[in-house]
Amino acid sequence: EKQDKMIRIRYSNSAEFGNLRRELKDAVCNKNEQGVCCPNPTSENIDETERTCIANHTCQKIAKCPIFKEKHNKFKIAQPQSAEYKNLKQELKDGICNKKERAVCCPPIKSSPSPPQFCQSSEREKSKPDYLPRLGCCGIPLIHSGSIVGGSDTRPGEFPFAALLGFVIKEYVGTSNGREIYNYKTQWSCGGTLINQWYVLAAAHCQGNSEETTISKVRLGEWSVVGYGKEEKTGEHPAEQDFDIAKNDITVHEDFEKVLGRKLNNIVNDIVLVKLPRPAQLNAGVQMACLPVDSEEFKNYLKI
Repeated sequence: EKQDKMIRIRYSNSAEFGNLRRELKDAVCNKNEQGVCCPNPTSENIDETERTCIANHTCQKIAKCPIFKEKHNKFKIAQPQSAEYKNLKQELKDGICNKKERAVCCPPIKSSPSPPQFCQSSEREKSKPDYLPRLGCCGIPLIHSGSIVGGSDTRPGEFPFAALLGFVIKEYVGTSNGREIYNYKTQWSCGGTLINQWYVLAAAHCQGNSEETTISKVRLGEWSVVGYGKEEKTGEHPAEQDFDIAKNDITVHEDFEKVLGRKLNNIVNDIVLVKLPRPAQLNAGVQMACLPVDSEEFKNYLKI
């Protein structure tokens, strides 16, 4: 909770930010394991009236047990005659420890390790075209997303690494005094990911099959595209950043190609790098995603 609050106000330079940073730093008790001193939560265990839970499992209300809810969601979409359906049904039934309280035997919740929250790179270093951010300088949205079950609308700033890629189309409007009139507008056709302040990583097939469909526009910080999402502007989300892309700023993987198969066609090396004409401005709506630049760093973070 403190960490999320500090991320939300990290651009404010307020005294509260400094206090939170100091509290979080002082709470670290094991850097290697990313452990912190944490107060014991108030116990909310329910009496086990149906069955006794196995070791390390406690009788908790369903709402307090995300693992049980995840199994229940899988059960709802499983095929009724499948082995998965029958196994999940039995597991859910065996997990009930108190019918009256709608409680189940819940295993201990393993907290995911959090990436470093303080970027050690200078602003000058981050602005270089060949810079690749490390943990702590990337992958940090100001709004955290939850697990996706069935899909839900996103919120402004939830995925600040996303980029829109498109091209300009020419639309005939009519004639005036014998002259044809056209409108020019951007057709968004693909998505990409901002990997540093200069480059967007995307699929090579976003280039299209003609000169007219070559990538010529990039937008960062967009949250809702026409036909998708809800246009609920709050006034707090930063303005989008638009870029005109030149042909020589697009680098397609040299071995990108379509491989013909017997039944399905496959695309290999489907990667393109799009260089921006100026560095992206990082804010609540635009952030860099993380690439596994340092394999050991990511292994430690993911505990693999």
